[in-house]
Amino acid sequence: MTGAGQAGTRERYGRRGFLAPYAAIVNVRGARRFSAAALIGRMPMATYGLGTVLLIAEVTGRFALAGSVSAAGSLGGTACSPRFGRLADTHGQRRVLLPLVAGFAASVAGLVAAAQLDAPDWTLFLAGIAGGATMPALGPMVRARWSARSSPPAARSRAHWSA
Repeated sequence: MTGAGQAGTRERYGRRGFLAPYAAIVNVRGARRFSAAALIGRMPMATYGLGTVLLIAEVTGRFALAGSVSAAGSLGGTACSPRFGRLADTHGQRRVLLPLVAGFAASVAGLVAAAQLDAPDWTLFLAGIAGGATMPALGPMVRARWSARSSPPAARSRAHWSA
């Protein structure tokens, strides 16, 4: 079933259709490698808050505490992410991301240990805030790489959306 809209799309983008511009950005040197790393690296961003709630609620049975610690982690990330992004722009991504990953792993391990050992509530908050604050913000890192590697503004816009 071909309609006028499909015919117009085919004329505009060629045989590959509306995905043709995205196929071009995947062929940018190094794009596949750092895009795959960003995809994997973004997984904790989506699940950290939920994991915090599930862990603390299961161990303590206190959903209000679990939600509060998760929110504190989000506030930690909100406060620190722009600063770490600025540091990455100034000193390079590797010099910033490697310590951040180590700090994130340590803070998450501390959160799990504090929950399992029935530590005081304030330790859960400290570990939650530290985890949120040290979670590497890979979205801006990937966008910076796209900006450096994609020269036409239209390609850069598509690259930022796909990152």
